[in-house]
Amino acid sequence: GTADFVINNTGDVGIGTTSPGALLHLVGTTPELRIATAADGETARLGLYEDSAGTHHGGYIQYVGGGDTLRLGIVNSTVSTDVITIKDDFNVGIGTTLPTSQLFVNNTSDGDKIRWGRSDALVGSVGTFNGVPYIGYQGGAGGGIMFNGSSIEPTLLGSSRSSNTND
Repeated sequence: GTADFVINNTGDVGIGTTSPGALLHLVGTTPELRIATAADGETARLGLYEDSAGTHHGGYIQYVGGGDTLRLGIVNSTVSTDVITIKDDFNVGIGTTLPTSQLFVNNTSDGDKIRWGRSDALVGSVGTFNGVPYIGYQGGAGGGIMFNGSSIEPTLLGSSRSSNTND
């Protein structure tokens, strides 16, 4: 019969294959690598690191039980930072672990928060300037709309911007 588990002469491990092509090679009709916690409410984490100690730089996928949350994060100099959070109500957070809407982008500084492009060229953005939200576009000299308290103002959004009022 066929071996279910193989370690070849280079140390590659095959499960469901007799000729593994990577350090760990799984073959099956629906292969799944499962990491499970011992009990409900616990956290399961898969870490991907660039150093053998696994502590300096890399990333992770983490399931947080109890809150039923999936997180994608980075590790820099042993500090773990959650970057993207997906909650069980399908709310997604970037820069927050507590998204309160379908997409919640959080940052502590001004500037573009979301950008979109066409053919890899920037055509528009959403962000803040001095804490005031704007929607901008890059057509000719650029322009957009600032939401300034109770007013909505058309504005230029060029690099020469010096205030949060109409240019």
